Amino acid sequence: DMDAAAAVALAAALTGQRTVRLLDVRANRIGDGGVRALAATLQRNDTLAELLLSSTGCTDVGCSWLGAALARNSALRALDLSH
Repeated sequence: DMDAAAAVALAAALTGQRTVRLLDVRANRIGDGGVRALAATLQRNDTLAELLLSSTGCTDVGCSWLGAALARNSALRALDLSH
């Protein structure tokens, strides 16, 4: 299981990454802290096309960080936030 700290490390590893197109962290309790780190990476990533975040504990706060990131990201085509 991945927690927020692991999601932060994953987000850091994705910075500058040009080959990852799909990131699936479903059913990992990364919470808003992990989502915030991934959102920050989305602002600089132009290759990730699909991000699966269902059942991660993301709240309205995390969704607002994602919304801000998506305003700067044109590559992401699918985002799953279902519970």
